[in-house]
Amino acid sequence: MDAGNPIGVATTNDLDGNDRIQGGRVDMGAYESPFVSSTQLELAGEASVSPNPATSVLNIQLPEGVTASPTVQVFDAHGRLVLLNTGQQIDVQALAPDVYLLRAVVGEQVYVGRFVKQ
Repeated sequence: MDAGNPIGVATTNDLDGNDRIQGGRVDMGAYESPFVSSTQLELAGEASVSPNPATSVLNIQLPEGVTASPTVQVFDAHGRLVLLNTGQQIDVQALAPDVYLLRAVVGEQVYVGRFVKQ
């Protein structure tokens, strides 16, 4: 994220219609991520997901001792954000069958996981 040079950017929007330059920088590629990269976030571990494969609801389990509700971002195989939710149970019915990656953020801790949507 934010690895491109904004000088010479010819368009104001990416292919999804999002602002092309966010936070003073531009993402490389055809899509601009709505997330600002931060050195404050720390990869803390894996999130367990069930059921996997999922059909309608996905349960997210974080390591023991993590009690706060996470902000959950779900990305498709192309790295596009397709779902943003809060909590440890998310509705995935609207997602197309595919493999998805998720990122659960609690404070400055990031937990990652992957699941299959049937």
